[in-house]
Amino acid sequence: MQAPTLISKSVGKIELKWVSAGANIQYEIVMLDGEKELFKTTTKDLTRNLKTVDGVEIYKIKIRALNQCGYGPLSDELLVNLSKGAPDKMNTVRQTKPSGECSVKLLWDKPKSNNSPITNYIISI
Repeated sequence: MQAPTLISKSVGKIELKWVSAGANIQYEIVMLDGEKELFKTTTKDLTRNLKTVDGVEIYKIKIRALNQCGYGPLSDELLVNLSKGAPDKMNTVRQTKPSGECSVKLLWDKPKSNNSPITNYIISI
């Protein structure tokens, strides 16, 4: 099987998808911290949300097919990094209707936080 594909990741959740291996197949998903197994589950679906573990930043995720004859080999691993980082660059800052002669109102789209909460914004003029 091919390694699963990452749909999304955030603190607390990893969402995966994978390609079907055929009809009447189940899939075993294994989540590892290094070589330590954290979680194993079986599903018939082609997507899955996995809960993350406090204190773990890098996950290895593998999947394998299961049919009436047994388990197939494990896929290559998908590495998911939940390390904290600085927010992405701000791209869309815009001015709205002025609220007076000496003031300006600004709006922006929140950038990706990269697994760490945004605590404030600095505006330079």
